[in-house]
Amino acid sequence: MSARVNRQAFSRIALPAISVACLAAPGGGMTLAAEDLLPDMTVRESELLRHDHVTNGDRVLLRFANGTPNIGKGPLHVVGVLPANPDGTQNVNQRVFRDDGSHYERPAGRFEFHPGHDHVHLEDWAVYRLRERLPDGGVGEVLRESGKTSFCLLDSAPHDPSLPGYLPQRTYRSCGELFQGISVGWVDIYEKHLIGQNIDVAGLPPGTYWLESEVDPEDHILELDEGNNVARIEVELAEPVFINGPLEFAPEDHHDHDHHRPDLRLGTRPDPAGHLGNDVYESGGRGAHSHGGHLHFDHDQAGRVQVLRLDSRAGRARTFFTSIQNESGESRDCHFRCRGTTRELRVVHFDTSGPRPRNITARMHGRGSVLAMTPDELKTFRSKVSLARISKGRSTPGKIVRAALGLRAHYGGMIDEGWVYVTFR
Repeated sequence: MSARVNRQAFSRIALPAISVACLAAPGGGMTLAAEDLLPDMTVRESELLRHDHVTNGDRVLLRFANGTPNIGKGPLHVVGVLPANPDGTQNVNQRVFRDDGSHYERPAGRFEFHPGHDHVHLEDWAVYRLRERLPDGGVGEVLRESGKTSFCLLDSAPHDPSLPGYLPQRTYRSCGELFQGISVGWVDIYEKHLIGQNIDVAGLPPGTYWLESEVDPEDHILELDEGNNVARIEVELAEPVFINGPLEFAPEDHHDHDHHRPDLRLGTRPDPAGHLGNDVYESGGRGAHSHGGHLHFDHDQAGRVQVLRLDSRAGRARTFFTSIQNESGESRDCHFRCRGTTRELRVVHFDTSGPRPRNITARMHGRGSVLAMTPDELKTFRSKVSLARISKGRSTPGKIVRAALGLRAHYGGMIDEGWVYVTFR
């Protein structure tokens, strides 16, 4: 199959997504209300161009990749609501962040367990259509349709680093039931060989057609522009290429391979969605084992990863945050440990996952512990790093002290490790 570069992006009339209200301020003045930092989801043509026309003797498929970038002002962040529904699905809320640091949530569809991919997907994320191409090049009726396709929402690759709000580190990296999303300037990509990335074209005559992809066809997501959710390219169907084997494959990041390891992340703020990590979904990570390109750590890992740098210029204390996710389909006993490289440091850990922060430092003599994490559970910690008095009982004002803290999350021989570098002045 070949594709001609004469492409046409489909666009509807854009609808205003944000209205900024004026509020009365004390003294009779006016002030602007907080603005919603909405995502803006589109379809990237470059993925649609990666398509083929194949058969194995039983089926005839037009296969294609699909990429859905976020070009908006804020991340697409969806949160699973527990408990699950009786049918096994899970209601989902979209968390909308605002420019004053606040956020609110609104209903945004459902999570479902996708048996072919073996992890949780957001329902109705995309729909694919093959349309008639009219003699004048116009767009005709829908000839075939894929049915609505669910996605696990991830930061697959950078899309536009120039966008305000773009962060260079990958934020959304797993198909968890707690939250998923796509960051500003990042794109979620599904390759053409994956289950659901095709249209059955058996019986269609050779010729030129329009291949169309629409993201969020049911408008579950509140976004900046609802008129740029569809892209379309011309494709030509000729003689399908014969493949001696399956035409669809499950992704390699399902529970049987890569969802049973701890995922430790670090950040300067409490929200784990913004934490820095180097877990099994990071293609550039380092580790002793690899499954399908996904790396993880064992007891013999080398090098320092997940570096977070803090500089305390005023006072003698600094706070950082840690989150640990149980990337597993079953309950696990997971331990969290922290080790300072200088005796002049004191580190105190508080588990903030529950309704009240819980000091876990004393129980483990300064190391901390997390036990019995449920499937896909995420726990968060606030850690206070401060200078302890030296052995003679005197502080050392004015002295620059540099220290490194090694953090580990581990269970069953699997380890994820991170380092925090702190400079006290």
